[in-house]
Amino acid sequence: MANKSAGVEAPKDVVAEKKLAGESATKSEEKTAKKTAKTTKGTAAKKPKVVKAKVPAKKSAKKVVIDEQLVESVREQVTNVAEEIKTTLAESIRAEYRTLVARELQRANRRRRWNNFFHDVVIAFFAIAAIYFGYCLYDAHYFDFMKTECEKNGTCSVSEKQEEKEKQESAGPVKDATWYVANYSYLYQNLQTKLDADNVAAYYLYTDDRKVTEIKPEYLLAMAYNQVQPSLDLSAAEIRISSDVMAKAFEETFGDAVKMEKVGFKQGCLKFSFDKDEESFVATNQACDINKNREIIEKIEKIYEEGEVIYIITDAGVYDKEEQSFYRLDDLFQPAVKSVQRDDFDKHKAVLNRYQYQFKKKNDSYYFSGIVKLG
Repeated sequence: MANKSAGVEAPKDVVAEKKLAGESATKSEEKTAKKTAKTTKGTAAKKPKVVKAKVPAKKSAKKVVIDEQLVESVREQVTNVAEEIKTTLAESIRAEYRTLVARELQRANRRRRWNNFFHDVVIAFFAIAAIYFGYCLYDAHYFDFMKTECEKNGTCSVSEKQEEKEKQESAGPVKDATWYVANYSYLYQNLQTKLDADNVAAYYLYTDDRKVTEIKPEYLLAMAYNQVQPSLDLSAAEIRISSDVMAKAFEETFGDAVKMEKVGFKQGCLKFSFDKDEESFVATNQACDINKNREIIEKIEKIYEEGEVIYIITDAGVYDKEEQSFYRLDDLFQPAVKSVQRDDFDKHKAVLNRYQYQFKKKNDSYYFSGIVKLG
């Protein structure tokens, strides 16, 4: 019995040990499996993180580049539109300004014409009234008190009448505006250079106030040439003026205020050079086409005398034949008056230029001393 019991108990121990060994192995495998699962899970978790970090970074960089290009394109378009708006506004403002100026000029011209007409009507009215009242006074013998006693009663002798006539003649002529123009306009005519208005050199004398000592020698020679020109044979192939003859003409025009220089000059179509060997001014006589497009128009407005100086006032402007416009001599780019004829100069001279030529008296002769720009 005891042996049987012993024989039975022995297998139970073995079974228990095997069972314990199997449970330990199972637990060890489970632990190993868990560790493996954790390792696998950790690895699997890390891989998506790497992908997620890289892919959005690339997409974000591309998006920034695209956004910058878009901003730059929009900025360029805005700049272009702004420039177009500026240009359009500037052109619009200039056009509106021109329209306003033209409109104001038209209004000013209408007012001026009306004022001139009204002025003429008033003057005519007063002139007629003065003549009428003068005749009435004459008819009433109002002016008889001005006559001498012998003229009143008709007893004046021939000698007394002759004496009165001689007194009137000795008093000299009445020096009114017409008398000055008739007697002194030659002073202005002797200064004409007849230069081509299509060349900028023609405008030198009109640009500023100039004393005779400040004027370039070639322009002074062109003026002095007018004193010599009547004695020249203008049909000859070559025109020659001796230095002595030109010096005399120079002195007759300017006196001793300035010394003649022996340089070349131009007068109309004639281009003179100085021949040192012959001591003379020489020019080839040839035809030319001057004032083809533009022409300087200058007219004497009045001549008067103050002390020992003669003043000649002129109105001047430039007429463009092609454009049919008048320009001021100090602004050859902007027309002063448009759509006019050359003969309309007197109507529009008020908006053009005015000059004063001065001639000083010395030893009963008048010499050119300078030009002043009045307007």
